Amino acid sequence: MNKVVTFGEIMWRLTTPYALRFSQARSFDTCLGGSEANVAVSLAQFKTKASFVSCLPENDLAQTAIDQLNQLGVDTNHIIRSGDRMGTYFLESGGSLRATKVVYDRKHSSMAQCQPGMINWDEVFEGVNWFHWSGITPAISEGASNLCMEGIEMAKSKGITISVDLNMRKQMWKWGKTPAEVMPEMVKICDVILGNGEAFEEMLGVDVDGLSGIETCQKVESEYPDTTKIAFTKRDIKQFDHHMWQGFLWSGSQLYESRLHDVGNIVDRVGTGDAFMAALIYGLQNFDRDQKIIDFASAAGAYKHSIKGDFNLATVAEIENLAESANMRINR
Repeated sequence: MNKVVTFGEIMWRLTTPYALRFSQARSFDTCLGGSEANVAVSLAQFKTKASFVSCLPENDLAQTAIDQLNQLGVDTNHIIRSGDRMGTYFLESGGSLRATKVVYDRKHSSMAQCQPGMINWDEVFEGVNWFHWSGITPAISEGASNLCMEGIEMAKSKGITISVDLNMRKQMWKWGKTPAEVMPEMVKICDVILGNGEAFEEMLGVDVDGLSGIETCQKVESEYPDTTKIAFTKRDIKQFDHHMWQGFLWSGSQLYESRLHDVGNIVDRVGTGDAFMAALIYGLQNFDRDQKIIDFASAAGAYKHSIKGDFNLATVAEIENLAESANMRINR
């Protein structure tokens, strides 16, 4: 049976209600979130064995996070308890012509204070065939970056498939190095890359300006020859709550594209890329046709727009229904 490990930081998300601005809010709606945790939760809903590895403090907030992940079917046995605080992020809900805004509060978090040697990767990777990380983790701190690299190298030595979502977060890279100084060494031994043109340029130093989707994938593949699959998504924003969404998958010599999803009345767009990534991993493990893989992944990202919070609480059957027919009839 497939078993996936994801590694990163889980945080409490505090969202202003009713599209209020920060200056207007007198309360916040709370939920858990974080790219790698989001992927693990999605995979658990797909009945894939998923383990989330992180560093969390010994307090009630962290224990509540662990309990919620367990309730959603995610293995948390390899979470290290250290440090003093969980990271949080505040989300100002957008509306109409006003974009959503994010403010991070994750400095000095347990994850920011972690160091190489704190995680027993041999134990973590027992029986595992897939390891997923994102570009957010090495942005947190030098220690988190080095610990992530330690996991990547161990996974590679064990023949485990490695995927990365480049996930560029400009405002987080403050510990002394730029993404382009850190990420290429980490990504060069990965098998699957999810990114876009901006991330390829700023995080990997690959100049793709003016290139088509196929040309971009060919250039990234030529500079990262261990890569077997490259995926990306496109979002065309018509209005704040009306987007067009599509997924693409490069597989060696051909670019596969999903149908264009017309996503209206958006409930929450946060975590859509993570939903796409989780479904991509599931598809690569379970489907034998690249077209079906990208159709499934794209539908998962589109479906997440209808679910509040970071987690894509959707089943394989629900995603396949959208991928195949977009059937919106009541399920009786």
